[in-house]
Amino acid sequence: MLDKRLLKSIDIFKSLDDTHLDELLRISNIVEYKKDNVLFYEGERPSRLYILLDGKLKLFKVDNNSNEIILHRLQGISLVAEVVYFTHGIFPATAIFEGDSSVLSIDYEGFEKFLDNKQVLKSFVISLTEKVRILEGIISNKMILKAKQKIARYIILNEARLAMLNQKQIAKELFITPETLNRNLKILKEEGAISMIKSKIEILDLEFLKDISES
Repeated sequence: MLDKRLLKSIDIFKSLDDTHLDELLRISNIVEYKKDNVLFYEGERPSRLYILLDGKLKLFKVDNNSNEIILHRLQGISLVAEVVYFTHGIFPATAIFEGDSSVLSIDYEGFEKFLDNKQVLKSFVISLTEKVRILEGIISNKMILKAKQKIARYIILNEARLAMLNQKQIAKELFITPETLNRNLKILKEEGAISMIKSKIEILDLEFLKDISES
């Protein structure tokens, strides 16, 4: 149920007084979504501000080779694609729910007055800064690192998940082809850095992998 207590539990609204909370209630509602529902598509122009209250939401783009490039995975409580409201632009990605979720949906024209509140504006800036940091990591993975270096770094950072991942999933997360991944895994195996048992990766020489990842 949407009430002032719920709004106050959201960081960006916790400094608002009762009058402002009442105004916010009048322009807001909670919407329930199922897994695989779409919140918005890339290229759409927004008219609502979305805050994920609970559940999971994936924001992604599709490149020229039909590869899905995941920009963010959000869990409640999170602002969603808030940058478009400052630029008055369009959604830069598609958003799909990865589980049953609840979203606070706010009329944006009615919400603009709340940006005069320092706490609300500060929360927007903090959220945007964190997402810029995440995007910098994605750009580094996709455009800068060499394949072997990317793979070595991925293996180190995801050691606990390796037993649950297949090569197709790993290639997708690294933005490389399965053939490129397979070829470099064979090289790492020949160099004694990893073993491959039924296509599952196990680290044999962590220091060697670190050297490759930092080269």
